[in-house]
Amino acid sequence: MRIRTRFPYDTAHEDVWIPLPDGTRLYARIWRPITDEPVPALLEYLPYRLSDWTAPRDRQRHPWYAGHGYASVRVDARGHGNSEGLPGDAYDETGPADGVAVVHWLAGQEWCSGRVGMFGISWGGSISLRIAALAPEPLKAIVTVCSTDDRYDNDVHYMGGSVLAVGMHARAATTLAFAARPPDPAHVGDGWKAMWLKRLEAVHPPIHTWLAHRTRDAYWTHGSVCEDYSAIDATVLAVGGWHDPYRDTVLRLVAHLDPAKVRGLIGPWSHQYPDRGLSPGPSIGFLQETLRWWDQHLKDEDTGVMSEPLLRSWISESHRPATVYETLPGRWVGDTGWPSKNVTTIAYVLQGVVVLPVTLDEPRPERLVVRDVAKGEWRLEVDPRYGGTRVHPDGLEFTEDGVDAYTIQENDPLSARTRSDWTIRFHRPETAWDVKIETRSEISGDEHDFLTSDEMVCKDGDEIVFRRTWVKRIPRTAG
Repeated sequence: MRIRTRFPYDTAHEDVWIPLPDGTRLYARIWRPITDEPVPALLEYLPYRLSDWTAPRDRQRHPWYAGHGYASVRVDARGHGNSEGLPGDAYDETGPADGVAVVHWLAGQEWCSGRVGMFGISWGGSISLRIAALAPEPLKAIVTVCSTDDRYDNDVHYMGGSVLAVGMHARAATTLAFAARPPDPAHVGDGWKAMWLKRLEAVHPPIHTWLAHRTRDAYWTHGSVCEDYSAIDATVLAVGGWHDPYRDTVLRLVAHLDPAKVRGLIGPWSHQYPDRGLSPGPSIGFLQETLRWWDQHLKDEDTGVMSEPLLRSWISESHRPATVYETLPGRWVGDTGWPSKNVTTIAYVLQGVVVLPVTLDEPRPERLVVRDVAKGEWRLEVDPRYGGTRVHPDGLEFTEDGVDAYTIQENDPLSARTRSDWTIRFHRPETAWDVKIETRSEISGDEHDFLTSDEMVCKDGDEIVFRRTWVKRIPRTAG
């Protein structure tokens, strides 16, 4: 990885409030090139807290775009981070509608040329697709990474109609833990606690809704762009990785969108930006690749990006089995159409006895399957997510730990149980602000029902300001 310190433009950044039609204000951070000429705007719109959780990543990506002549904007979604309003369902219509309003606001600023692009990974990539499907006129191009176009059958909830126990539970627990986090008084002032308590009263475990919609009903289809690809007018650069469960989105987008408006890129990567240097590699200069996309579609510069094949993909060569691959051997190939004439479909079926590993050589993987013979139990052990304390440049100390556990008895398929525990702390030593959040999320079941149990405890210093437990029995036939 190369660190660049010189750019075509000097940059500056500022925090602003973006007003929505209903009077709610969203908190935003804008990095802009120092120039008198209006420039295109790039929007990253997330519920993941720009002042702490994504701040390290934001400081890498947004100034880079600004240094190349773009106003790069990071916005907290309604009811999250320092934005006003209440958190809602992660897939409701409010989020995209707010995003459309933000796009129009950006396009109307005197420093903006009137052209806007959007980018994001995972939720950020999916919301970019959903907003593009609403076709706000200023939105000319998006870059969607590791995202979904089909919320029911290619997300973390269901696959082929079956509950994804690991994915659905982990996402629900994470969503609950994020919704519980307070606004920061350093950015919103003394009203932070009232804002926080109002949010907490509105929080509802999303697992209840997801399990209540077991089939492909209107809840899932209204936010899935696969229902009508023709609604997307902006140009789309779709990016994924073979080791990411959302990879099929790239293939569907290049198959269904106008070839003059889409390009696809699939590398060996997992659920990460392709330039982070994480396994499996090789990584690429992803910022440089996206800059070509922006320059082509937001500045009308012919960068040659539309002369590339419709789909560029990494084809791995044969390699020995391992738990971690730093870099996979292989080569890049290009296809001018999809489905490709170079691909032959082969169907395989499971044969013989399924063998699961019970011992593994170091290094230990993030997920380890363990068979406890004495208890007659299989256990999926997941290493703690995140962990440790991050100290931000403005003095904020931010700590979070998330631990997942999954168990099932060998002779009882109905004994499957999942549990996530989160511990989060925000601390500003200079003001004695010290907030702690603990959440617990569990799912089990019997022959007839899913059993869910969620708990949230929030403290301001040593005072418990909010505590709630949700227990619900949801029929397996729901939805």
